[in-house]
Amino acid sequence: MKEIMKNTEEESRFTKRIQISSSVESVAEELKEDIRSRVIHKIKGARRHSIFVKLISVAAVVAVLVSVGAFFYLHDINSSGDLVRVEVMNGETKELILPDKSKVILNAGSAIEYNSAFCKNRNINLSGEAYFEVTHDSDHPFIVTCEALKVCVYGTKFNVQSYNESLNTAVTLLEGQVGVRDLANKMEETVLVPGEQLLFNKENNKFLKRQIETDPYTSWLKGEIYFEKNNFNEIAAILGRHFKKEFVIASNNLKKITFTGQFKSTDSLEEILHIISWDNRIRYNIKNDSVFVYEK
Repeated sequence: MKEIMKNTEEESRFTKRIQISSSVESVAEELKEDIRSRVIHKIKGARRHSIFVKLISVAAVVAVLVSVGAFFYLHDINSSGDLVRVEVMNGETKELILPDKSKVILNAGSAIEYNSAFCKNRNINLSGEAYFEVTHDSDHPFIVTCEALKVCVYGTKFNVQSYNESLNTAVTLLEGQVGVRDLANKMEETVLVPGEQLLFNKENNKFLKRQIETDPYTSWLKGEIYFEKNNFNEIAAILGRHFKKEFVIASNNLKKITFTGQFKSTDSLEEILHIISWDNRIRYNIKNDSVFVYEK
């Protein structure tokens, strides 16, 4: 009798160690209790084989529970879809068609993430800059999330720029309509119409909506570069991505220099830097894959 009690206690300790997901807990518990009762019955009927039967039975419990848990786990993954990530290297752009037939063009050094079950869950996380042409689907809103902003789309053409080093996150609307709000929900949704741009200042968390000419803000689609009062820290990052160069800025004072201008796709890095430095505020040296920038 003592041996049976000992075996029962050991069996209890074995079964308590089994960890399962909450999604199959109730099913697993019933299976565990049923198999445990059978094990105890076998132990009472065949004491000589109690240890062997106990181990085999516990292994069966584990195998059944793992199988059931794995089934539900895989079922959950397949029903929700896997995460898809697309990245673009510096010096490149990439065009892709999403599962809902929407078109996305990613600028250099940018990335998006979305669910493979995209047609049912049209949510995209963006890092960097991208241009979108969205297929209309009133039942499934198209949402782009970038840093502190969420852009709700209603079938449209628009551009989002949200690089880490940029002072502003910019949403530019070409066609259709979008609604923009902050992720913290501290501001009411701002609706844009074609020819409008929303700037979100990352330092003071303020919005600015303005009328613009949209062409300069999508000129990167043609390989062009546009600066609008960008500080040199931003300029260096944009040029670095475009030409696959690493900029080394010797002074923090240089990072405060601003510049406005537009360059063609045929303009070289040397030509662009020569124009930016025409007023003798900076000097530079291009060496292999690095660009060193100094004060005059």
